[in-house]
Amino acid sequence: MALINLSPRPDVFRSNLHEILATGIICMAQFVTVAVNNQALALMNTVSESFGSNSNSDKAWFSAAFALSVSTLILISGKIGDLYGHKACFIAGYAWISAWSIVAGASVYVNSTIFFIICRALLGMGFAFLLPCAIGLLALCYKNGSRKELVWGILGAAAPAGACFGGIISGALAGSWSWCFYILSISSAFFAVAAYFLVPNVRAEKKPDTELARVSPPPPSQAMDWYGGVTGVAGLVLIMVAWNQAPIMLWSEPYVPVLFAVGLLLMGAFFFLELRVVANPLVPLEVINRKIGVTLLSVGLGWGSFGVWGFYYWALCLNLREYTPLLTGVSYIPVCLFGILAAFTVSYSISRINPSILIFISNMSFFASSLLLALTPVNQTYWILLFILMIPLSFAMDMSFPSSSLILSNYLPRHHQGTAGSLVSTVTNYAMGLALGVAGTAEVYTATGDNAYDRMLSGYRGAMWTGVGIAGLGVVTSGGATPETDENELPGAAHYLRIIGRDSLCDSIVTRADMLTTLIPTMLDLSISKLGEFSDESIIIIKYSGALHKREVTFLIGKNGERISAIRAGCGALIKILPLDDAPQIEQGFLHPLLSSSVKPQCIRVSGTAHQISVAVSLIEKCIFDYRNGVVRY
Repeated sequence: MALINLSPRPDVFRSNLHEILATGIICMAQFVTVAVNNQALALMNTVSESFGSNSNSDKAWFSAAFALSVSTLILISGKIGDLYGHKACFIAGYAWISAWSIVAGASVYVNSTIFFIICRALLGMGFAFLLPCAIGLLALCYKNGSRKELVWGILGAAAPAGACFGGIISGALAGSWSWCFYILSISSAFFAVAAYFLVPNVRAEKKPDTELARVSPPPPSQAMDWYGGVTGVAGLVLIMVAWNQAPIMLWSEPYVPVLFAVGLLLMGAFFFLELRVVANPLVPLEVINRKIGVTLLSVGLGWGSFGVWGFYYWALCLNLREYTPLLTGVSYIPVCLFGILAAFTVSYSISRINPSILIFISNMSFFASSLLLALTPVNQTYWILLFILMIPLSFAMDMSFPSSSLILSNYLPRHHQGTAGSLVSTVTNYAMGLALGVAGTAEVYTATGDNAYDRMLSGYRGAMWTGVGIAGLGVVTSGGATPETDENELPGAAHYLRIIGRDSLCDSIVTRADMLTTLIPTMLDLSISKLGEFSDESIIIIKYSGALHKREVTFLIGKNGERISAIRAGCGALIKILPLDDAPQIEQGFLHPLLSSSVKPQCIRVSGTAHQISVAVSLIEKCIFDYRNGVVRY
């Protein structure tokens, strides 16, 4: 008997082979991203020596520059993918990586550390589009169910597998390190071509496997939040630069705290614009709430500790234990093996265990691996603490990323799936770069001793214990990472929408329940039924069951009816809020089993063309979200 009863294969795939190839190409985005991140760690000594530098700060920037561009540009890349198509951005990401990998490899002839760091940053721009669009593609291809959970588990397994592969290949080619980038260029070009032919071009506004038509998103020129994008990216960049320059120049240098302060001001402006000004915020208002915020914070702290762990694990092995880059890369093999086991474990359990519990377990695993690294004696054999810590590390990576991605993917509507992927990727990558800057500062201030070796060892220990503290904070905060809702809070599985037709057509509608009266579980991502042979002037009644309270209806109407008047003016449809008794009379058994005893349902009658009704529903949806998320109270 199979351990997992898979849900049906999505219609976007022509066959099982097509599904395997397309999903494999998409999941390789996670594999390559982690491999390239590990590439900098494996090559940090070799590259630094080839440029005539042995500065720890330069080595830290090899990783931080990549994390900087990936994490900051991911903030807008998911939204761009939502608007212009995830497949197009996915292919463009691979093409960009292929081009800049050649330049990064050729930097060996320039003999400039700064130029190489810039190349790493520009290389990261391609990955900023690659990973969130990969998550968006998977989210749009797969409905919620066991098949989606299995794919999410495979996506998680790609992280430890990529870390192992990247370390081994980079270690093996350390003597000719430019070829690491040339190989990356060739493989990225191959994946770009393969994605063009194999990856389905799914879009959020289409849902081909049902008869429900989605409300089309606004044109990209109107929907992209460039104000939020500029302020958000600039703020994140300045904060990251300040934290990673602090170990080099220290906070006593005036420009470091100034950059940090300006970055904080820009982030304040970003959140003000998102919450109060822009009509199409970069970050969906659905996720600007305490519960999702705590989830992302706990995930970020866990991956931040992993960023510290990764850099100082390689530093310990290369600089204190004097392993070769290849031997250090081979030491990652347990991560790959246990990662595969963890992937199947997570894919099996993710539908049986609350994802928030898996995030808590993953943060405990990050904490355990960080603690064991901090306690590892320099001269102890690999097979004791270093080998043991690989086990929780594998489960940490495989549990955290897919669980948090699945939470946001299930929580957000289809047209925000790229944004869901970008939020998780932004948090994980930015946290790794930021935490590395914090650990680097700790290394500078804790480095003591009579000789270079003692100062190096004490500094490394200080940084490692900083990583332990970050992981510990992740464990504490993950207790609040439970974005579950009840029917009085944010929308979830308990809130439903019923769409029925004009009174005179009620009999036809009851007999054609498959088309117009399907119960739609929704997160207020409202759908409008295709009218079939009915005319555009058909009156549509949107029926909320257990979703609108009296105070919510009062908010929807607004002071002196101003809010509902503005909605009517914006959509051109006729909108009337009716008491339940005035709703069209249809069969008792058709509606009443859906009614909540604790919430008096309201009936909203909207009449007009299909387009007018679509706009009306979108405006009503935004009002209710604003109210429930506390964005507007009056």
